[in-house]
Amino acid sequence: MKSLKIVAALALAVCALPQFASAVPVAVDFTIDPVLSNIQFDLVTDLGSGPLVSVGQGKFFGASSGKLANGATTDGEITSYSGTIKTIVSGNSIEFKAGSTIDAFLSDNGGGWAPISGGGPQSTFVGYLTTPALRASADYGWNLGGAVFAAFRNFVFGSTSGTLAMPGGVVAGSFASTQSLDIASGEASYADIVGGAFTAPGSFDLTGASLANGAANGTVTSVGNVLTLTMPISISQTVDISGTAVDLVAYGTLVATATAIVPEPSSIILASAGLGMLVMVGLRRRK
Repeated sequence: MKSLKIVAALALAVCALPQFASAVPVAVDFTIDPVLSNIQFDLVTDLGSGPLVSVGQGKFFGASSGKLANGATTDGEITSYSGTIKTIVSGNSIEFKAGSTIDAFLSDNGGGWAPISGGGPQSTFVGYLTTPALRASADYGWNLGGAVFAAFRNFVFGSTSGTLAMPGGVVAGSFASTQSLDIASGEASYADIVGGAFTAPGSFDLTGASLANGAANGTVTSVGNVLTLTMPISISQTVDISGTAVDLVAYGTLVATATAIVPEPSSIILASAGLGMLVMVGLRRRK
């Protein structure tokens, strides 16, 4: 009888295998929830009269202000994200792998942010307000002090890291947010409308740039057969735009889900074979 109780306990353990990760690393692709995933970008620069902090263009282009995936309005400083975050998860660690696609939504509701792709022609401030041809759809759009307009287009990045300890495992794990946010594609367009530090309109390719995440800890939690990844974003990094230093500041959260980690079929077969042998031994002892 004692042998049969042991066999029953082992059977329950095998049935629970699909629910939780073992110590063996398993590839897990998390799907980003756009309703819960939003990131705000701000630009800060000094054009000689003190710091200028960006303002979303929607504050001026009223007809162009858009909406986030959760229904909230946005003026161009913040947008939603979709895509996939690729990871390797084990019982007590997580690693962010190359190949993730974290894709920004267009935030302008079809009205466009200035300037057009490539920088476009210079214009008066009123010209950007009244001339749709000087604007085009973009993920982000800012105005700095009425002097400079800028926009991000086709903004997609990935996330990579080394192996990050996650002591709580997939039930309630916490890991350090020390990922590198690697830009896979994107264009930053800008236009100087008053002849300030940016001597001419233009653009530069964001592809290949790397931003360091310095946020608080992220988490992986498990409820039923669903794993939820919560990844805070906090970036403060200086970039060069046409010879002018601009502080790029970003903050927000990415939330993504995946089904529970399932062992490789070979692992299940081996576990089942071992269970079968134990059942046979138990029956023979009982006889």
